Amino acid sequence: WVAATDAAEQERLMLRGVTLLSKAFLHHLSGLLSLRSFHLLWLRALELLEQFLRAPQSELLAEAVPETLKNMLLVMGASGAFESRARVGDTPQTLAQLTAAVVETMCPQLSGSPDLAGLW
Repeated sequence: WVAATDAAEQERLMLRGVTLLSKAFLHHLSGLLSLRSFHLLWLRALELLEQFLRAPQSELLAEAVPETLKNMLLVMGASGAFESRARVGDTPQTLAQLTAAVVETMCPQLSGSPDLAGLW
């Protein structure tokens, strides 16, 4: 019983982490977008979401993370985050291309979502 309680508590804490990450990131998005290293911050946020998504036997996170990611992508798209055709960092890709590649690997069901079709 103790192990089940610990697992449930861990799951709740991870869900709170996902929610906090998303809310803080989106709340400060306009300021964050002005950072030269924004793409690194964004890629790190995607890494964290992927780690939460891969949490063992967590149905709650398996549902919450894709929904949270989709919401973040839609808000970023609406704010113009993916409009720049400038290459980011040392890559030959734009932020939209980098994001699309990560989302395809991390959450393939989202990459084909009609809601996100106009982002990339």
